[in-house]
Amino acid sequence: MLATPWPSAFSDPKWAFEPKWDGVRIIARGVDGRLISRSGRDVTATYPELVDLASTGPIVLDGEIVAFDSAGVPSFELLQQRINVRGPKRSAGLAKTIPVHYLVFDLLFDDGPIFQLPWRERRHLLEQTKLPSAAIISSTVARSEEHTSELQSH
Repeated sequence: MLATPWPSAFSDPKWAFEPKWDGVRIIARGVDGRLISRSGRDVTATYPELVDLASTGPIVLDGEIVAFDSAGVPSFELLQQRINVRGPKRSAGLAKTIPVHYLVFDLLFDDGPIFQLPWRERRHLLEQTKLPSAAIISSTVARSEEHTSELQSH
C-alpha cells in the first residue's frame, strides 16, 4: 500500500491511518536478511544496525526506515545523509552518529504469503511476531465500529 493524496481530511470507521514518518519505505526479508527499497535495490549494507532483522525467520515486513533528531522527531534531512551510502566502513560510522530505526506497519509473509488476508488480521499477526530491537511496530490510529479511535503503539 502506498500513501494516496486526498483532497480533504476525512474520518471513516472502516479505515486505519498511519502517521507520515518522513522515512524511506523498505521491505525487510527475514528469510535472507535483505532490505529492499521500493525501486528494488538491495540497501542492506546501507543500514548495518538493522542486520538483526535477518534473525526474524521466514517473514517479510513492510515498513519505513526513519532517523530521529535529538528531540525524537523524524528527520528526513538526517536520513538523507544515510540513503545512498554503500561502503561498509562509512555505513558503520554513520550508524553510530545517525542511527536509524525500522518502523514496521505490515506483515506480508509468515511461513507463506499472507498479503491476501485483511489488513486487521495481518496487523494482529504482526503484533504477535517477535521483532529485533531495531524494528519497532509503528503507531497506527485505528478506527473500527467497536473503537472510534485507538492508538496502538509498541
